[in-house]
Amino acid sequence: MHVVRAEPDDWPRVRDLRLRALLDAPDAFGSTHAQEATEVEDEWRSWMTGWSNASDQALFAGVNHGDWIGIVVGVGWRRDRQLAHMYAMWVDPSARRQGAGRALVEAVTGWARDLAFRRMELRVADGNPGALALYRGCGFIDTGEREPLREGSQTRVMLMSRPL
Repeated sequence: MHVVRAEPDDWPRVRDLRLRALLDAPDAFGSTHAQEATEVEDEWRSWMTGWSNASDQALFAGVNHGDWIGIVVGVGWRRDRQLAHMYAMWVDPSARRQGAGRALVEAVTGWARDLAFRRMELRVADGNPGALALYRGCGFIDTGEREPLREGSQTRVMLMSRPL
C-alpha cells in the first residue's frame, strides 16, 4: 500500500471512494450519502483544488495494487493559519489494521507541517473505538469538546488535536 496525493482529474475515483465511505460508515461523517451522491464534477474537483474559504487543501488516497482503499483530506482555513483540519478519513474494511490509516494520517500531518501549520484537529464519533485508537496512536488527544455529528443526529463527536 502506498499513499498518493489526488489531483483534480482523479475526481471520479475520489467520488467513488467517498460514496463507499458514506455507505460503510453513515454515522462517521458530517455529510450523508444522499447529500453527496448528486454532486457534480466541479464539486468533486473542489476536494482537491480547495473548498470555499480554504487557504490550503490536499486529498490523499491509500492505494493497494491499483485500488483506492482509503482517503483523508487536509484543510487549512483562511481564518486561522496556525491550525489545519483533517476531514473525511476512511479506510476500506478489507484494508483496516494493516497500516493504511496510519499512513494516511502521516501523509496529511506531513503536508500540514510542510505548510508551517502548528496544530491539527479532527472530529471523531465517540462510539468509534477503531478510529479513536488510531488517532491516539498518532498523537491526537481528546480536547474534551463534544458536539452533534450533524444537525438532527444523536451521534456525538469529540474534538481531538495534536501539535505538528
